[in-house]
Amino acid sequence: MKKNLLILFCVTLFATILHSQANWELLNPKPSANTGKGIEFVSANIGYIITSNELLETTDAGNNWSRKQYITSGNDMSFYNLTGYIVGNNGYVLKSTDNGTSWSQISTGFNSSFNTVNIIDDNNVVLSSSNSIVKTSDGGNNWVSISIPSVSVNKTFFTNALVGHAVCNNGIIIKTIDGGENWYVTRNDSNILPSDYFTVYFVNDNIGFASREHDELYKTTNGGETWVELTGTSEAIYGFHFLDANNGFATGNYGATYKTNDGGVTWSPILFQNGYVDGTSMYGIYFQDTSIGYATGEHGRIIKTIDGGNTWDQYSFTYKDVQQIEIVNDNVMYIITGGAIYKSTDAGNTFVSIAAPEPNGYTAKISFVNENVGYAASGDTYGARKIFKTVDGGLTWNVTNNGNSLSSNNLKYVHFVNANVGFTGGGLTKTLDGGNTWEYVNTSINIGEVKFFNDQLGFARRVGNANGTLYKTTDGGTTWYISIQLSGIDINAFHFLDEDNGYIAGDEGALYKTSDGGATWQELDAPYEHYVFVKFHNINVGYARGNSGRIYRTENGGISWQLISTITGISDLELSDQNIYLTGSNGKIYKSNIQYYPMFFYVYPAENVLGNSVTLTGNATSNATTISDIVFQYGEDYSFGNSIAALPDTVGAGESLNVSVDLSNLQPNTTYYYRLVGTQNSLSVSSQILSFTTLSEYEITTNFSFTNFSHMAEVSGDIVSNGNDITNVEFQYGLSSDNLDSTMSGTPSTVLGNTSENITATLTNLEPETQYYYRIKATHEGEDIFGNIYSFYTRPDYNINFYSPTINGTDVTLSAYLTSYNLDITDIEFEYGTIDYENNISTSPSQIDANSSSNIDATLTGLDTDLNYYYRLKAVHNGETIYSEENVFNFSGDIIMVCGTIDETQTNSIELRGLINCYGSFLTNIQFEYGLTESFGSSIAGTPSFAYGNNTTLIRGLINNPLPNETYYYRLVATDNGNVIYSDTYQYTTGALSQTEFNLDNSISVYPNPTTNLVYIKSNVAETIKSIELYNALGQLIYLLGGENKSDLKIDLSSFEKGIYFLKVSFESSKQITSKLILK
Repeated sequence: MKKNLLILFCVTLFATILHSQANWELLNPKPSANTGKGIEFVSANIGYIITSNELLETTDAGNNWSRKQYITSGNDMSFYNLTGYIVGNNGYVLKSTDNGTSWSQISTGFNSSFNTVNIIDDNNVVLSSSNSIVKTSDGGNNWVSISIPSVSVNKTFFTNALVGHAVCNNGIIIKTIDGGENWYVTRNDSNILPSDYFTVYFVNDNIGFASREHDELYKTTNGGETWVELTGTSEAIYGFHFLDANNGFATGNYGATYKTNDGGVTWSPILFQNGYVDGTSMYGIYFQDTSIGYATGEHGRIIKTIDGGNTWDQYSFTYKDVQQIEIVNDNVMYIITGGAIYKSTDAGNTFVSIAAPEPNGYTAKISFVNENVGYAASGDTYGARKIFKTVDGGLTWNVTNNGNSLSSNNLKYVHFVNANVGFTGGGLTKTLDGGNTWEYVNTSINIGEVKFFNDQLGFARRVGNANGTLYKTTDGGTTWYISIQLSGIDINAFHFLDEDNGYIAGDEGALYKTSDGGATWQELDAPYEHYVFVKFHNINVGYARGNSGRIYRTENGGISWQLISTITGISDLELSDQNIYLTGSNGKIYKSNIQYYPMFFYVYPAENVLGNSVTLTGNATSNATTISDIVFQYGEDYSFGNSIAALPDTVGAGESLNVSVDLSNLQPNTTYYYRLVGTQNSLSVSSQILSFTTLSEYEITTNFSFTNFSHMAEVSGDIVSNGNDITNVEFQYGLSSDNLDSTMSGTPSTVLGNTSENITATLTNLEPETQYYYRIKATHEGEDIFGNIYSFYTRPDYNINFYSPTINGTDVTLSAYLTSYNLDITDIEFEYGTIDYENNISTSPSQIDANSSSNIDATLTGLDTDLNYYYRLKAVHNGETIYSEENVFNFSGDIIMVCGTIDETQTNSIELRGLINCYGSFLTNIQFEYGLTESFGSSIAGTPSFAYGNNTTLIRGLINNPLPNETYYYRLVATDNGNVIYSDTYQYTTGALSQTEFNLDNSISVYPNPTTNLVYIKSNVAETIKSIELYNALGQLIYLLGGENKSDLKIDLSSFEKGIYFLKVSFESSKQITSKLILK
C-alpha cells in the first residue's frame, strides 16, 4: 500500500497543497479524444493532425500516433516544402521551417480568429478570418490586413498570390484577382435556407469544389467564375483531398467518406462503418496515392486505408460509448461497448475483443468473480433478457436457464457474489448454482442495482420512483426493508466496502454514509452536485462524481471533499487496488493512480465563541501509521504563537477521529487564526487555516419602539454579557437627543455574566403628539455603557379622518372615522352652516370608548343646494370641548375656495386660513393675496401650495409684523388647468398686537405730522432708538433705518407719494411703538 501514498518531501506540509489529479492517462481513444480538424503528411511516414489544442504526430505512416505538443488553438494547418503553418483563434499562429519537427509562435500583429491558412510559396502566405485576410509576401516577416466587407467567410483557397476564393454564409461565393483588394460574387444562393458553405478546395487554377448545407456539392472548371451542382454525395462534406484532376476524396457528416476517379462526376462511398452514424463526422482527409489514405474527425477518431478505402483500420480499438467497466484485479478488466466486450490483462494499456455472448446482439451488464468466471446480461437486438456465463475469460459463452429469458424487459443489472451465487433482473432473480437454475425472489420492487455479500445479506437501489430508496435484505431477497429513503431525491448510486461501511450518492448534493450496515446514515458535507457515482477505496479515501463531470476526492471518510478533476462524458467509475478508471462516451477510458496523503487534517468552524473562550474542533485521519502530537495552533496572525494539545492527541493507523480543545483567557473582540497539526514518522502536516473573532465584553442595543400611546410607550433593548455581570439597567429619555433628563428602570435590571437578556420598560406621563428620544443605559465594571439613541412619537389623544360627504337630493350624510387613544370621547356632533356653525346634529354613535375607534355619521336634511356649507366635528374629551379641522361642501361639485378662521400668533403675525374642496380637480400655485385695501398688493404662498381630491384641504399663510388696529383684505388664488381662479374677498382687523404700545406722548414724539417732507422722531424715555420701519397702506415695508442707537432721528420723505403711512419704532429693550404718519 505504500506505493499509493503521496510522498512527502518536506518536514512540514500544508493540507492546502493543490489536490488536483492532473495525471489522468487517456487509455482510449489514443492519442486524443479531441476532434481532429485537419490532417497533413510531409512524407510517406511523417504526418500531423491538429485538434483544438493539440498537435498529433506519426513517424511510421500512421501505425503509431502520439501527441507532439499542446497548442493554444488550432483551426487549420498547411505545409509547403519545409514550411508549415498552424492557425487558430485570437491571432494565434505557429510556424515551422523544418517540416513540422519544431514550431514557433509568430505574431502577425492582428488578433483575428483565423479559419484558413494558404501557403502559396515560400514568400506568399494568406490567412483568412470571417471578415478579412492577413497576408505576407516576405515569408512572414511583415503582414498586412485587408477587410472583406459584407460577408461572413468560412473558408478560403488561394491558387496563387493574386487569385483567391472564399465561401461564406448565406450561400455566397466570392473571388478576388488582385490579392484580396477587391472581391466579386461568383455564386449567390442567399434566397435558399439553409445555405451556409462549409469549405472550398481547388485542384489547380481552374478546377475547384465547394460544399454547402445540407449536402450540396459544387464544382467549377473555369477558375470559380461559374459553379455547377454535383450529385452522388448524400451527406455534407467538410474536407477534400485530390491527387489530380480526376482522383479525389471527400469526407464529412456522419462519417461520410467518398472517392471519385472522374473529377467528381460520380462519387463512390468508401465508408469505414456500417452506414452513417451520428457523432462520427470526419473533418480531415489525406491520401498519399490512390491506395494509402488517412482521415480524422470527431472524438479523436483516426482511420487508415491501404486499399483505396475499400477497408479501413481505426487507430483505437473502439470509438463507441463504453457502458461499463468491470475490474477483476489491478491488471484484468473488461468493458462493454454495445454488442462488444473487450478485455485487458495489462491494467488497461491494451484491450482485445473477446467473444460476444450473443453474436450481433446486445450486452447490457457483466459481472466477473475472477479472471475466468463471469456472467453477462445479453440478448438480441430486442434487449438483454438472458444471462450468459463464461469460465474461460470470455473466450466462450454459454446461455443459462436452458436458454430461456429471465425477464420480458431488459435486465437492469447482474451481480455475482461468487461463482455460484448471483442476482439479476428488474425485480430480483437469483441463482445458487452458477446459473443452472434461477428463482424469482421479489418482483414488487423495481430494482436498478444490487450488492450482496453472501447469499443472504444484500442491498438494492430502487429506480423509477421520486423518493430515492435503498433497501436491505438478510434473507436472500425474500423480504426487504428500507435502509434509507430520500424524499423527492433520486439515489443514483451506492457502494459498500463491506457489510458495515456503505455510501449513497444522489441528486441535490446527496451524499450519505453508514458504518453500521445501513441501520443509520450520516449526511456528508459535500459540494452541491447531482451525484451519479460514489466509490471508496477504503473507509477514508473515496471518490464521488457529479453529472457536471466534476470529480471529488475525500481523504477523511467524507468529512471534506476536494475537486480533483473535471471530465465530461463519463458513464462509469471503478477502482482497483491501485488505480481509478473512468469510462464514457465515444470510447473514452481514463486511468489514474489512487492518490492520498498518509495523514490528513481538517478543522471545523469554531464553536461556543465568547469574549474570552472558544471551542475548536477538527478531524485527524491516518491513511498510514499512527499520528501523534496532535495540537491546535492559534494566534492573532499566521505565526500561530500558541499551541495546545488536542483531545485525543493520537490517532491510530487507518483511523479517522474528531479532536477538540477548549481555549480560555482570550482577548475580547479579537480575531484569531487556527489550524490542526500532527506528526507521523517525524513529519508534520497541518490542516487548512480558519479564523474566529471573540465577542466583545458586552453588547448593548436599543431597540425600536413600536408600541406607543398618547401618554405612555413601551421601550426595549438587548444586552449580552460575554463576561461579567451588567447592572443598573435603565432607560433614559427626554425631548431632545442631548437632554435625556428622565429615567425608567429596566426589567430585568441586571444581566448575569455570559448571559443575554431582553430588557423592557414602560414610559408613562408622556405628552401626546410629541417626539421623545431614548436609549438603554447600564453599568459594566463600574463604567456606564449606552445603547444607540432612537426616538418615537406619542400618538394624539384622538384622531379624526373625514370621508367625502354623501349627497342625496337635498340631504347630505357627513361621516368620519374617529379613534380615541386615551379617554372616552362623548357628546359627538357635527356643527354646520353657511356663514358660521349655526346648526348642529348628533352623530351615530355619539360616543367612542377609550382606546377604540369607529365610523360615525349623521345626515343633514333640507339644505339649500345653491350654497356652500361649512362643517366640523365637536365632542367632549377629558372634560374639554374639542373640534376637528373645518371642512366645506356644496351640491354643485364646483371648486370651493373660502375663508377659514384667523389666528393672531404670539410672534406678532397673522395666520390666514383657507378651505379648498377641489371636487376632483388638481389646483396648483395656491397663494393668499392681501393688503390694507381691496387692491391687495402683497401675496404669500399657501401651505400646501396644491390641492386635489374630493375632501377639504386646509391652506395656511403667515403675514409677519402686521400693523395693529388695521383692517386687512385677503383672498385665495389658485391655478386650475392653466386658469387662475379666486375666492371671495375677506377682511380682518388686527387688534393691539402683543409687542406694541400706542401711548406716543410717554415714549416718542413724531413731528410735524402731517408733514410735507421731513419728519423728526424723538425718544421721550431713557432708552435709545434701535430701528425705524415705514410701511405703506398696503402693509409693504418701504423704508428701514437700523443700527442707529440714537435718541433723535430725522427722516426725509420727499421722495414718497402723498398718503397715509405707518411708522414702527423699535427700542434697545425690544419694545415697539407704532404711529400713523400723514404725508401731504
